[in-house]
Amino acid sequence: MTSSPRPAGSFLGYVEDYAPSIVAIEKPLLFPTKRAALVSVIVQELHARSREVGMKVVEIAPREVRRIVVGNPHAKKLEVAQTIVRMGFPDLAVKLPKEPPHPVLGYKPKDKYWLHMFDALAVALAADGYISRATSSAPASGASGSAKSASGIAEM
Repeated sequence: MTSSPRPAGSFLGYVEDYAPSIVAIEKPLLFPTKRAALVSVIVQELHARSREVGMKVVEIAPREVRRIVVGNPHAKKLEVAQTIVRMGFPDLAVKLPKEPPHPVLGYKPKDKYWLHMFDALAVALAADGYISRATSSAPASGASGSAKSASGIAEM
């Protein structure tokens, strides 16, 4: 089978190069907006493509991500980022934004970008922690499909 050329940095390219076994997705908040509908379609597509290549999909609610990573389900984005840096990612400290002088002013676009990056890393770390705990402490289950725990984590 010959592989077709793929754009650099493509999703399937990363799957080929790094062979991950799971895809972690932050469970989207469902609001009746066009943007939410688009996010829902993207999540469905990620599920479908992941299944095609044999990867497990783990969806984690935002509060559960913060609870696993920070220990506080109500932590702010900046607290999540600071915790990640302390967890063993000191090189990312230069990307930590400073607290805005007044909440109304908000973060600069560049700082928002890096806070989103920290959020994505938090989802990966939470999924890794969840998978590690599940495989070491939970009995093997023969059930397939979706299993949602009360904690806000769904496995597909």
